[in-house]
Amino acid sequence: MNPTRRQLERLLCGGLLLALLLPAPSCGGALDPAAAAASPSAGTRTFPPASPEVPGAASLALEHPRPDLEDLRRQFTQPPNAYRPWVLWHWMDGNITREGISADLEAMQRVGIGGAIVVDITHEIPPGPVRFMSEEWRSLFRHAVREAERWGLEIGVHNAPGWCGSGGPWVEPDWAMRKVVCSWTNLTGPARFEDFLPPLAKATLLPPHDAVVLAFPAIAGDGARVPGFKPRITASEAPAFEGRHLLDGNPATAVRLAPPTRRPAFLQLAFDEPFAASYLSATVSRATPPFEGSVQVSDNGRSFRTVREFMCNRSELSVEFPEVSARYFRFVITRAMTAAKPLEIAELDLGPRFRIPTFSTKAGMGRMHPVDFVEPWRKRPVPDYGRVDPAQVVDLTDRMDPAGRLTWNVPAGLWTVLRVGHAPTGRTNNPARPEARGLECDKLSRDAAARHFAAFVAKLADEAGPAAGRVFSTMFIDSWEVGFQNWTPGFREEFHKRRGYDPLPWLPAMTGRVVAGAEESERFLWDIRRTIADLQAEHYAAHMVQLARARGLQVLIQGHGNGPFDNLLYGAQADVPMSEFWTEKDDFSRHSLSKSMASAAHTAGRRRVAAEAFTAYPQDATWQNHPYGLKALGDGMFCAGVNWFVFHRFAHQPWLDRKPGMAMGQWGIQYERTQTWWDFSKPWHEYLARCQLLLQAGRFVADVCYLTTESAFASPPSTEDLDPSLPPGYDYDVIHPRLFMDRMSVSNGWLTLPDGMGYRVLALPPVRTMTPALLRKLRDLVAGGATVVGPPPLQSPSLADFPQADHDVQNMAKELWGDTDGHRVRDHRFGKGRVVWGKPLQEVLADLGIPPDFEQLAPVHGIPLRHIHRRVGDADIYFVANSNSHPVTAECKFRVTGKAPELWDPETGRSRAIPAWRSAGSHTLVPLALGPAGSAFVVFHKPAREADPVSALHLDGRPRPAADLEWGPDNSLELKTAQPGEYSLTTAKAAVRRASVGPLPKPVEITGPWTVQFPSNAGAPAQIRLDQLISWTGHSDPGVKYFSGTATYSTTFELPSNFAGPDRLLRLDLGRVAVIARVLLNEQDLGIVWKPPFEVEVTKAAIPGPNRLEIQVANLWVNRLIGDEFLPEDCEWRPAHLQSGRVLANWPQWLVEGKPSPTGRITFTPWKCWSKDSPLLESGLLGPVRLQALQRAAFR
Repeated sequence: MNPTRRQLERLLCGGLLLALLLPAPSCGGALDPAAAAASPSAGTRTFPPASPEVPGAASLALEHPRPDLEDLRRQFTQPPNAYRPWVLWHWMDGNITREGISADLEAMQRVGIGGAIVVDITHEIPPGPVRFMSEEWRSLFRHAVREAERWGLEIGVHNAPGWCGSGGPWVEPDWAMRKVVCSWTNLTGPARFEDFLPPLAKATLLPPHDAVVLAFPAIAGDGARVPGFKPRITASEAPAFEGRHLLDGNPATAVRLAPPTRRPAFLQLAFDEPFAASYLSATVSRATPPFEGSVQVSDNGRSFRTVREFMCNRSELSVEFPEVSARYFRFVITRAMTAAKPLEIAELDLGPRFRIPTFSTKAGMGRMHPVDFVEPWRKRPVPDYGRVDPAQVVDLTDRMDPAGRLTWNVPAGLWTVLRVGHAPTGRTNNPARPEARGLECDKLSRDAAARHFAAFVAKLADEAGPAAGRVFSTMFIDSWEVGFQNWTPGFREEFHKRRGYDPLPWLPAMTGRVVAGAEESERFLWDIRRTIADLQAEHYAAHMVQLARARGLQVLIQGHGNGPFDNLLYGAQADVPMSEFWTEKDDFSRHSLSKSMASAAHTAGRRRVAAEAFTAYPQDATWQNHPYGLKALGDGMFCAGVNWFVFHRFAHQPWLDRKPGMAMGQWGIQYERTQTWWDFSKPWHEYLARCQLLLQAGRFVADVCYLTTESAFASPPSTEDLDPSLPPGYDYDVIHPRLFMDRMSVSNGWLTLPDGMGYRVLALPPVRTMTPALLRKLRDLVAGGATVVGPPPLQSPSLADFPQADHDVQNMAKELWGDTDGHRVRDHRFGKGRVVWGKPLQEVLADLGIPPDFEQLAPVHGIPLRHIHRRVGDADIYFVANSNSHPVTAECKFRVTGKAPELWDPETGRSRAIPAWRSAGSHTLVPLALGPAGSAFVVFHKPAREADPVSALHLDGRPRPAADLEWGPDNSLELKTAQPGEYSLTTAKAAVRRASVGPLPKPVEITGPWTVQFPSNAGAPAQIRLDQLISWTGHSDPGVKYFSGTATYSTTFELPSNFAGPDRLLRLDLGRVAVIARVLLNEQDLGIVWKPPFEVEVTKAAIPGPNRLEIQVANLWVNRLIGDEFLPEDCEWRPAHLQSGRVLANWPQWLVEGKPSPTGRITFTPWKCWSKDSPLLESGLLGPVRLQALQRAAFR
């Protein structure tokens, strides 16, 4: 994960590939909404056999038995290890110890973590003694596997050192990611040419290889080469400026500009005579931040005018503008994303040539926003002198010798000779240590992927021995952060096989030249991108999965990032598609990543959806997080479809006595054993395991399936951007065209997938292109009974079979859409199905008799309740979550009939029947009471034929919420209440039951005095006395004020005699706690309270007379880190290179020798995140602490 690249990310037809990648349908397409799946038992993992039609091609869905709801109920109490959350376990820059590994893994097991994925990285941490993949490193890995087995954990590994990519020092240049490079020259004939062609441009210092040599009649402007006009090149503020590098044809040499601050930065080309140009291109260093700018011209060098503005967020920039003749041209940068990095421009080109807009991106070297591929320029006629005629392209490849010498009889006229080759992109795995860093492997080559796998993961499997596939069980591929590639050896043949025509005469379009026409060129480039994305999915993602599974390893893939792939298709190759989400405050916008990977899983038949959970920017991290603070966001991601959290991150702690210890830079929440609240976190992890148990069971329920565009490098739309928009109360999936082609069928009006998923409506993407193959599939589904919503396509996006393909698309569209126009006529019947255009989804669903699946009835205060629905056999399971910091009591509508609801509480593991509910047509209405960030599972399973649920509850004649009613023994109804009065309930069959609650004693505040004991060596006194509860930050003693850790409050209180009585319950309310607590009463451990309300029942522990109360409270590390800033420094610090802040320059000698800080500091960490001026965080037991009496009222 690279935050800067993440910030930038904000600003598919034929069936061959999926036939290779996905299992054959297993149920004939019949809808089985009740189909279900549960996890295999811990320690086992089975894979289906390879498809018999394609030797060696493995199906990618894990096999799993069907669950029984009662088995789930038993497992819900004590979830098996297979459902526990994992962590990303970062081994930092060779600072690894055997004792630290043992302590880390024991600590994980102690609090309910199920496994750890090793990610070996460097991130501005002083290096340690263990070199990557040395015998010592491998010995430590073996030790980790043995220790994991001892503690019942599993181990995984990122597929390469660093957190992104698949590369390393073992990747040789010929097996690296590659891009098209070229050179060109003009020759005049008739003449015989025997000479060397200009060398291929270098993408990096690594040598390029030739692919083809082509010749074609020169087009207008190709004779004007800027270097030949010898312009004078100057710049704004630029240290050691050498303008010649801009025109030397070598992208490895660059000029540096100071970023614009007070005034714009610029590069200026001055010509002796007016120079005509309509095009400017620039090659930008990868390290250069995104920037905005303009092209300006002047006749006198003093007064400039703007001819085009631009935005650059990739390494190749091309800018088109109306042809202008001027002596001075400026490449102006007006604003950069950050002023902390210089701007590096490697190449600059200018001329009158007509070029395809953003051709480098369209040729596969960048991502574009989804477009309809009807840009205005495509319809503009290009004159003959401005375009290449593919029929006149001559292949001269066999006339050039290996040294680059061409022998050719040049025909009459001016000819352009284009030398096309490919070179390594130069991208490396990162952030990896020097000895672990190397080139990224070619992602379009199966052989390159296999070599990479053999060099690292396969060797670790060998190291693990018999534990491979059992303890060492997982390979992880993080988000894509290694740029683009658009060539591989054999690309021409692969393209021809997939697209049905030879790309050779069209290759000039990859250099920006128009071939045949604007429309034809764009279609060819569409085919280029489509081929790249298909190869990436098949030759890299699917093959890596196949290689890993041969070693018994499951594969997690984060199917997102800025790269040459389709997010859905890429993620679908994994055994476990994986997203990520960040802890940005009150920001649920990143649901789109989780939702897209959940869709990849649902539509490809995967059971689990993982997430790199709670990744954080520094302002949201730096030891500020705790379980309650994370819960609402985590629940939101569960509702988006995630069902397996992998925490980001747990930095390996090489020491046993340094706190908070090692960090992975400023990034991610600090989820280590050194956390102040670590030993209090088991209930939180058990909560997550229970949620993941149920959310991995069965099948997701959705009404609408959105088909994405066939265009390559596509990201699915976010929920907010769905078109047509999804009405409230419904859920959806997004399906890739390849999965749609190979897996979707129709049965009884339902769109079905082989694994049991079913949808009632298919929504088309809001684009007007579709390949004939995809449209034929769509026509067949509608004829079979499907309902499809969306506009008709107008043409094919591809050059394949052009223009006949367009005629086919238009004829099929006319047949399928009939006379619909999206306004006057919006519905057309075809076969057993129908096509709708221009009608809101709400109307379409209503026409089909499909009401919302879930609704929270008014009034809604704050964020509405979130939900997700799964079906296990004949049971419906809804997870409902309150994202607010206040409690919510609401009546909720569930689209279930004929079944009685149960409440399964993931915090406690208890399940119970819900007494109060009512039927209302196609829904069941259930009252729910959820605390701050509270959640629950509502399960519908048992038939409601004999049920007589409570329909109303009154207190003293006034309506009262019935959410806290419970069934007691002997089929009685009970209510635990602190409100006296006369209660009456009415059932659906009009039966009336009553209960009377007499006067109850008022709550008693436990005021102390309190003794607070602090641990030794924490900078605080051994104990203090508090006459009233206050935040530790308000105490006069600096040791208390800046204390971080766990302190124990103790006091004695008298239990009032009137608190005892028949059916009397006692509840202890701690009030406010910062941040987590454990309660002991009379030496009985009553458990950990980790979220509000901070309450425990003390009925069985309380005794008449004096009662001894102890409350252990843990706060956060922030205050002690701030307090230590008032003490002298004990380390040498330096500015961070990658982010703001300061980092350790080296390990201090006192640390190396195992001694305490010489200046008395309590904390140690290699990143300085806080200063003495930083605000302190409220800490401790804040109260008020109250003892409350409740009555168990039984209704008779």
